[in-house]
Amino acid sequence: MRIYEGVYLDHHLLEFTATIPSHLKLHGPISKFILKEVTKEFLPEEILRRPKHPFEVPIGKWLRGSLRDLTLYLISDGMLQNNGLLNEEYVLGEMWHGLEEDRPGYAWQFWSLVNLELWARQFSVRVA
Repeated sequence: MRIYEGVYLDHHLLEFTATIPSHLKLHGPISKFILKEVTKEFLPEEILRRPKHPFEVPIGKWLRGSLRDLTLYLISDGMLQNNGLLNEEYVLGEMWHGLEEDRPGYAWQFWSLVNLELWARQFSVRVA
């Protein structure tokens, strides 16, 4: 048996695991007990015992890179334009510098603003 990357996204596997009773999924303090038991002969011990690693989306990298121009356009042409919803000086000054300097939190703030602007455009929402 080989374990392939992405196999955990298979909907049949997810449907099956949803049928497993909760009390069988934990073994004392050990989470993902069944998964570890099933894979222990295929994975090295250091992999099975290492701490969880979150899946992190590189939002900041995207917003500073390939989505930079789109982000600036959406923010400056949308919510900042003549509606007083956001403080333009702050958003395009302090916040933008925070994003460019990769300071914590700024990428997610811009991600939220971009998505809010896209939502507003999709549903023709205007703030007066």
